[in-house]
Amino acid sequence: MKLIVGLGNPGKQYLYNRHNLGYLFIDRLAEIWNFRLKTNRKLNSGIVHLNKAGNSLILAKPLTFVNDSGISVNKIMKFFSVPLSDILIVYDDFSLPLGVTRLRMKGSSGGHNGLNSIIEELKTAEFPRLKLGIGPVPEESIAKEFVLTDFAENEKAIIDKMFSGAITIVEKFILS
Repeated sequence: MKLIVGLGNPGKQYLYNRHNLGYLFIDRLAEIWNFRLKTNRKLNSGIVHLNKAGNSLILAKPLTFVNDSGISVNKIMKFFSVPLSDILIVYDDFSLPLGVTRLRMKGSSGGHNGLNSIIEELKTAEFPRLKLGIGPVPEESIAKEFVLTDFAENEKAIIDKMFSGAITIVEKFILS
């Protein structure tokens, strides 16, 4: 069983923020794969359990703020008995240029507070993650403010293309 978690902040005011790219990616999968997440209060997440290419798969969006994502991820992993190697955390990364994706099988948080929370809760950084580039942070901006800005209209085509590549990565992960 694989678990794919998209990070983001709950609430309409954050819907199209750069920090919600993980949420937006799960929403794109929902659109393409034709499913709907259901709120699970016990797991503090929007969640769906489905079958993709003959493989059992859980997709989730924690209902915590990004900086507390580890709480939900830990609950989901324990509830479904998902091993570390079978989770994939999808999140924004301002150290990567907008449109660039990077799959890492382990590593540090890179300063991302959502990953810090997950690493703290799981007590390890040994889990796969898919970084979605939102950078660079403009010189006149502060990173923690930049991630809470919405994408510009002219960036949406870049995000669409990035999501297409990210979906291919996720499909390969599911089959691995």
